[in-house]
Amino acid sequence: MADYPTLLRSPVAYPIDDMPTWVISCLFIKAPYRRQGKMSQLIQGASEYAFAQGAAAVDGFPQTSDAEGKHVDRFVGVEGSFIRAGFRRIEVRGPHRVAVRKERA
Repeated sequence: MADYPTLLRSPVAYPIDDMPTWVISCLFIKAPYRRQGKMSQLIQGASEYAFAQGAAAVDGFPQTSDAEGKHVDRFVGVEGSFIRAGFRRIEVRGPHRVAVRKERA
């Protein structure tokens, strides 16, 4: 995260703790392929890559699942997709955002 200073200034995507982590900050699924589980697959693949490169943990700052369809900021992901990819909720970061983490097994 230290290599991405914009996150350090973010009101919702700031570091969870002092653990050096990788961050999934942006996702895009083309419209015809949405609602097919592709986002969870993309998140799973990204976290597997991060772990293969030595990451101890991967963080994300998605919208809460109850915000689906209500906001246009879904490029950060949706909590349910992260949960299905093995992440766990750490804390709420705003009315429609949470911090999630997956640690290397």
